[in-house]
Amino acid sequence: MGEHSRREFLKGMAAAAAGAVVLGEGCAVEPTLEGVEAREEREYVEPAGIENFRDLSGGVLIITANEAEETGVMLTLRDRSRKREEREAGAGFTFDKRGVLNRAIGKADILNGDQVESQQVPIVIANAEDWGNEDLQKRIGDEHFAMIQLRGHTDDMPVLYELARDKMSPHATVLFGGCRGAKKIPEYYDPNHPIIADTGTGESAVNTYILMRVIDEIGTCENWEELYVRLEENADLGSLGIVAPGGPGYEQLATK
Repeated sequence: MGEHSRREFLKGMAAAAAGAVVLGEGCAVEPTLEGVEAREEREYVEPAGIENFRDLSGGVLIITANEAEETGVMLTLRDRSRKREEREAGAGFTFDKRGVLNRAIGKADILNGDQVESQQVPIVIANAEDWGNEDLQKRIGDEHFAMIQLRGHTDDMPVLYELARDKMSPHATVLFGGCRGAKKIPEYYDPNHPIIADTGTGESAVNTYILMRVIDEIGTCENWEELYVRLEENADLGSLGIVAPGGPGYEQLATK
């Protein structure tokens, strides 16, 4: 499917899902305020407690804008998992659009040599272009997910978010995997579905790494502030401009 056809297809998907969502032209386009009606600033409601988001036993859903993004997700997940498996036994990730990733849900007592308690997290990858496909819907099933990542251009996020709405658990963390995805937070902030994004231009491998770090860290953090600090202090993520609940400026951005 060519780029023009892909965008026309996704526009149709958006119209069906949300009534009137318009896609832009991708990461290279700078945001503009021209023609945009100013929104009244909303009162900020803090995200629900992080303890409501820790249980990922129902799985993580990754919705991609196209086949290229889908392939990138699979390749980078396998690569990241292989590197992790070299460091930690039992953390392997092998799948064909559906698989299982191990993540920590407890803190290890290193002095006593205890292992970190882990939980298997099912991973489901869905290409938005195939959303009406019967096989895809069977793979997704009736599950509602406590974590969903959207992968595509920033201007694909509105369409992907509308598809994701019906698959979210009552409490679900949403990751925007588009370039400078943080600029979309004001449109979609919900205290029961808080958004994590960044202000940089992330490649597929970077977005996958962010996802894996959040999967790992959210299970052992006491609050959102601790999660933000862990992400921000990570050497591979610190330069991306991570925007997450508990971080500086999140309240102002979410009510912008």
